[in-house]
Amino acid sequence: MLRVQQRIIRLKNAHAGIEVGGLRSQRRRISIWLWTLIVAVGFGLGAQDLSASDTLVVCPPKFQDALVEWVQYREGQGHHSMVVTPPTTADELKELIKAESQRHPLKHVLLVGDAGPGPDFVPTNYRPGVVNIHFGSDPEIACDHPYVDLDGSGLPDLAIGRLTVDTPEELTSMITRIKNYERQVGAQDWRRRINAIAGVGGFDPVIDRVLEQATRRLIQSHIPDAYPFSMTFGSWSSPFCPAPERFSETAKDKFNEGCLFWVYIGHGHRHGLDRVLTPQGRYEIATNHTVEDFRAASGSPIALLLCCYAGALDDPRDCFAEEMLRQPQGPIAILCGTRVTMPYAMSLLSLEMMQELFHGDAETLGELFRRAKCRMVQPAPASSTYAETRKEIEELGALLSPRPDLIQEELNEHLLLYHLLGDPLLKVIRPYQLNVRSQVVQNRPRELVVTCDVEFDGELTLEVCYPRNRFRERPIFRDESRLTRDANEWMHADYLRHQNLMCTQLVTTVQAGPFRTTVELPEAARGELTVRAFLTSRSGHAIGAEAVVIE
Repeated sequence: MLRVQQRIIRLKNAHAGIEVGGLRSQRRRISIWLWTLIVAVGFGLGAQDLSASDTLVVCPPKFQDALVEWVQYREGQGHHSMVVTPPTTADELKELIKAESQRHPLKHVLLVGDAGPGPDFVPTNYRPGVVNIHFGSDPEIACDHPYVDLDGSGLPDLAIGRLTVDTPEELTSMITRIKNYERQVGAQDWRRRINAIAGVGGFDPVIDRVLEQATRRLIQSHIPDAYPFSMTFGSWSSPFCPAPERFSETAKDKFNEGCLFWVYIGHGHRHGLDRVLTPQGRYEIATNHTVEDFRAASGSPIALLLCCYAGALDDPRDCFAEEMLRQPQGPIAILCGTRVTMPYAMSLLSLEMMQELFHGDAETLGELFRRAKCRMVQPAPASSTYAETRKEIEELGALLSPRPDLIQEELNEHLLLYHLLGDPLLKVIRPYQLNVRSQVVQNRPRELVVTCDVEFDGELTLEVCYPRNRFRERPIFRDESRLTRDANEWMHADYLRHQNLMCTQLVTTVQAGPFRTTVELPEAARGELTVRAFLTSRSGHAIGAEAVVIE
C-alpha cells in the first residue's frame, strides 16, 4: 500500500513539474500517466516491486474487486500484475501502455471488459481496411492490436487478450474456469482431441472440393498422429457431412465431448456461423440464440473461428464469440476475426499456430498467438519442415484473392483482424512424449507387440487406427437422387462410419518403467495403421504414436 501511495506522489510531482516548465508537447503524455493513479491497491501489490511487473491489466472499477482472485492466482505462478483503470480513448490507452512498457518489463496485456465508450468499457482502435474491403468488409477494422505494437513496426511486441465480460459475476465465473483448466483435474482425454467443423466456401463445386481437400491436407499433415482428429464438412455431397438436418447438433457434439481445439472454418457473421445448403433446404450451424447448447462435458476447448465477423467485439450487441465465451461450459478462449477475413492469411496463421503448439515452447496462449502472428507475415526459413506447405498456401491464395498484388498487405491486415478473447496468460499444457514402438509378431500377422517407456504411474490407452488419409470403407456416392427426405438416417450412418477409424483399443493401469503388451488385431485391419498411446494421471499426460504396416 505504501509503495503504491509513493508511486502516486511521484506521478503527481512529475506532472506538476512539467506543467510549470511549460513543455506543452508532453502535457498529453502526462495526462495519460495520471490514469495510473487509480491502481487497485486491494490486490496486495504493496508487497511487490512494481518495477518487476510483467503484466498490465486494464480494468474498469466495476470489475476490480472480482479481479483480485485472478491477480492473486497469477501472482502464485510468478506473474506480477499492475492494474490500471482505462482512459477514455484508445489513443490515450495506447500511450499509457507504451509508457508503462518503458518503465516495466511487460510481456502481457489483459483488457477486462467489452469494447466501447463509457466507464464500464475498454475502448478499442479502428484502422482503415486495405484488402478486405475488396471482399465487401466494413471500411474500418476494430482492433486491439495497436496497443501492443510498441515500436510502430506493425508486429505485436506483447501478448494481449481481452475478457469481454459484462458483469463482475461473469468475470468470477471465467476466473474459476481458467483455474480448473490449468489444474488438470478430472478426465484428461479431451486434451489430445482436435475437432474441425468446415462450412462451404461458396465459390463453385469444383473450387469448394479443392478447398476441402487442401484444408484437410493442411490440418492433417501438421497435426501429429498421436492426436485424434475429426473433420465435419458442410457439403452434403461429402462423406464427411452428417445428415444436414443434424449438422448443428453434430457440430455441438464435437464441442461438447471436450477437445483441445474446436476449429470452425467457413463463413460467419456477427451473430452466428454459416448455414449448410442442400437442394432440400438450409440448416443453421450455430447462432447467438443457440450457443447455450455448447456445454463441454470435460475440459473447455480453445475455439479457433476461421471466419468473418464472429469476433466483432465492438458490435452494440455481443458478437457470436462473446456469447460463446460467457457460457459456463463454453470455450476457455477464442481466437477470432472482427471483420471480413481472407482464406490465404487465415491458412498461414493456422499453420504457424500448429507449428508453435506442437513444436514450439511458448508457455502461454497469448505468447503462442503472438509468435504465430509474427511468423505469419514473415517468410518461412527455407530449412523449415513446413516451407513447402507455405508455398502451396501462397500459390492457392494468389489464385483465390481478388487482389493478388496485395498478398503481403493481406497478411499485415490480419495482424489487426485477429484477436484473442480470453486470458493471454492461459497456460499451454503440453504433454510428455511417449516413445512408442510396435512390431508385427512373426507368423501371426494379426498381432502386434507394443512397447514404450512409461514416465509415471497412470492409465494407459493404446489404440490401433487407420491413418487419417484412409477411408474405413468405400464412401457411398451422394447425388441429388439419393438426397430425399428419407436420407437422414443413411447419410448420418455414412458420416459416423468415416469418423470411426479405430481398429482396436486397450486400456490398462501401468507403473513407471518399461511397458510391453501384445495387441490382437481384427481380420479386416491391414495396410498402413497408426498405433497411438495416451498416458494420463494427476501428474499430467503423455502421448506418442508410430506407423506400422500389416501386409
